[in-house]
Amino acid sequence: MNVFVAGATGVIGQPLLRLLRDAGHAVTGTTRSAGKVAVIEAVGAHAVVVDAFDAEGLRRAVIAAKPAVVIHQLTDLPDVSDPSKMTEVRENNARLRIEGTRNLMAAAQAAGVRRVVAQSIAFVYAPGRKPLREGDPLNASEAQRVTISGVAGLEEAVLHTPGIDGIVLRYGR
Repeated sequence: MNVFVAGATGVIGQPLLRLLRDAGHAVTGTTRSAGKVAVIEAVGAHAVVVDAFDAEGLRRAVIAAKPAVVIHQLTDLPDVSDPSKMTEVRENNARLRIEGTRNLMAAAQAAGVRRVVAQSIAFVYAPGRKPLREGDPLNASEAQRVTISGVAGLEEAVLHTPGIDGIVLRYGR
């Protein structure tokens, strides 16, 4: 099966490429950086340099890959955490979750993809009875406002794009 992994050089994306390849899938992986192409190709996947904010470039990349499934692993998280930049980091990541996801879903729709599996996060739930479920409310605190807006935008786009069976996996830390 052809699989398109958006965000293929991240912490989850890299091992995911290996697992997909080992399972016999043809994989196309994305990176924003030409310097990371070798990371994708080293595991036997086809690399595409594209920014999720470039809607037309992303559409072309997904259509060219002809995937049966798109896996969304896009994040904008730095390798090193600088506390003085956390506000900016949260805003950039939320923007990617909202705009990048919207672009990825439009690209998947244009390519005739029927299934998209997306990474979300589980550590933003509001306090409540455990175990928590996907429909349980998210934390509405001001401290989490930007992160929650990004999560909500991502999940809305993935789960409600016409013609696509979207699956959201809320990862822990």
